[in-house]
Amino acid sequence: MIRRFFLLLLMGLSQLASAEKEDPALIALQPLGGVKAERIEVVKHGLEDAFGVKVIVLENRPLPKSAWYAPRSRYRADDLLEHLREVVPAKHPVVIGITEKDISTTKDEHIDWGIFGLGEVDGRACVVSTLEPSASRARPRA
Repeated sequence: MIRRFFLLLLMGLSQLASAEKEDPALIALQPLGGVKAERIEVVKHGLEDAFGVKVIVLENRPLPKSAWYAPRSRYRADDLLEHLREVVPAKHPVVIGITEKDISTTKDEHIDWGIFGLGEVDGRACVVSTLEPSASRARPRA
């Protein structure tokens, strides 16, 4: 699970890792809806070690009710990105929202496609879920 998480972060932060700067890039880690402190620390130190960036952990925020998708009991990642852009000050050039809840987005004809993370291309926000799929929810792969 942690490997998938870091793979998503790697893709979303590749531009930061390749940029040459005197000062390390600053990343704000925004817990959403309550995330275990141990998990936050693992992510924080993993980002710092892997990318040579400085990570600050912001105070936990509740998940916005506007992002809740009741038919599938999960949160819409697109709405979470919008929420992050609105609530995290612009002084933080990159913000990673992290949640332990299930998230989704629209993919092709699928209105609600479950995902582990979503980021903006040329944007400042991404959101990732650390939720591990349970055996009862896992779908067989084709």
